[in-house]
Amino acid sequence: MIPKIISLSNFPKKGIHLKGNVPLDLEVFQKGFVYSIKSIILDLEIRKLENIFFLKGNIEEELELICSRCLEPFKYLQKIEILHRLQEEKDLEEDAFPIINEIFKPYDMTAELIDINLPMKPLCSENCKGLCKWCGANLNIEGCDCPK
Repeated sequence: MIPKIISLSNFPKKGIHLKGNVPLDLEVFQKGFVYSIKSIILDLEIRKLENIFFLKGNIEEELELICSRCLEPFKYLQKIEILHRLQEEKDLEEDAFPIINEIFKPYDMTAELIDINLPMKPLCSENCKGLCKWCGANLNIEGCDCPK
């Protein structure tokens, strides 16, 4: 299990390696398309060079998303590469995550990276026909006699 908080004071010279499940709640995702979380595995190495902390690793996720056309859940697999830095919040740059009071929160970083990498309009397939605008039938499953 990945710790929720990592203290960066007295950081080991050899760095640290974290690998394990990150149990996030659905509420951390803002787009509203995440139906369920099957697994989120974080594999992360943190190294310190002088006063800069470097993050390298990946997130492998298996989620169920809601299709934006037919509104049915579907399996969504994604691997996100992590090549970032940790910085004090007052000096935060675009590719960095915050250090607040010498503490890093890997759960917050994981949730943010997944959220920003979710598709804007998730589709169960490129050929999804969606719902009939008249009767609401899922056109992937059944046809309808509504006017086109």
